[in-house]
Amino acid sequence: MGSSPHPPFLVCQEWYGTPIVFRVKTFRNLERPMRIASICVGMAFLGTSCSLNPGSGHPKSNADHTPAAVSKSDRGASKSAVRVISLPIDKYSLQGSSLEAVEGAARKITTECMKRLGYTYRPGDTVRDAHEENRRYGIQDASLAAQYGYRPYSVVHPPTVDPNAPTYSQAELTALTGKDKNGKKITAGIEAANGEKVPRGGCAGEADRIVRAPYDYPAGVEAARIINAEGFKNSTTDPKVRKIFREWSSCMRGKGYRYDSPLTVMGSAEFYEGEMSNRQMMTALADITCKEKVDLVSRWNAVESATEKVMISERSGILKTFLKRQNAKVAAARRILEG
Repeated sequence: MGSSPHPPFLVCQEWYGTPIVFRVKTFRNLERPMRIASICVGMAFLGTSCSLNPGSGHPKSNADHTPAAVSKSDRGASKSAVRVISLPIDKYSLQGSSLEAVEGAARKITTECMKRLGYTYRPGDTVRDAHEENRRYGIQDASLAAQYGYRPYSVVHPPTVDPNAPTYSQAELTALTGKDKNGKKITAGIEAANGEKVPRGGCAGEADRIVRAPYDYPAGVEAARIINAEGFKNSTTDPKVRKIFREWSSCMRGKGYRYDSPLTVMGSAEFYEGEMSNRQMMTALADITCKEKVDLVSRWNAVESATEKVMISERSGILKTFLKRQNAKVAAARRILEG
């Protein structure tokens, strides 16, 4: 069974003014409609958004039997072996302090706007879970695999809502989002309780128009999205990567498992249904051991990076403009925070 053409990563970024699998990288900011409980699990191109995608659906496992035990070498696969995955297209995304600056500026503008309307903005915590890993090339972290197999930490331990947390009144929600209780946009010029006019799109809309909209560049977002997605897809059929898959598969067969690629095993339906099994954890640890043995992550990353560089050179003009706008957005956000 072949590998999935859809990249299963996990990263928190913003490419367009906006984290796939498991964290979705972000380009413009589709964070608004796509935010998932403030948790970034996967790669987002359209906003600070997250997407959980363990592959193209859940292909059936083609493993034919269960080994009796986990070898010492499999148990010894260590967290220190986890490799940081970076790609040329990452240069055009917002991550770390840059992403925090843009999100922080938007929170500040929203807070000030709500205060002007006589309300208090209570933003939820933005969670960057240190337990999540970038699964672009499959799982790497043996400490997580020994506990959760192929299941992402955030799936096993979903975020909880504090039942005692204060809630927004409808008037506050309208001021924040610019929508009524039915989710429809309010009439322009409607007033808040203190007589101040609610801005178009509410305070969240005002923040977006100030922090992100001036730097929007759809062409750049689309170029980055294509490179990120197609670069990965093309890498899975590259002869060098297919050779790596065969080496990894041979290693797995030696341990009693039959899978064609790391994406095939990670997407097996048996590992996402029912209770966590010992077999799943054993398979996951063997998977990681074999990745380390054939140096799969570094070799695959090198191939995909080379593919991306070619694609970037073909769109150099668009991406140069896009990068300038991304940098300008971050600079402006930092000035807002400092003001």
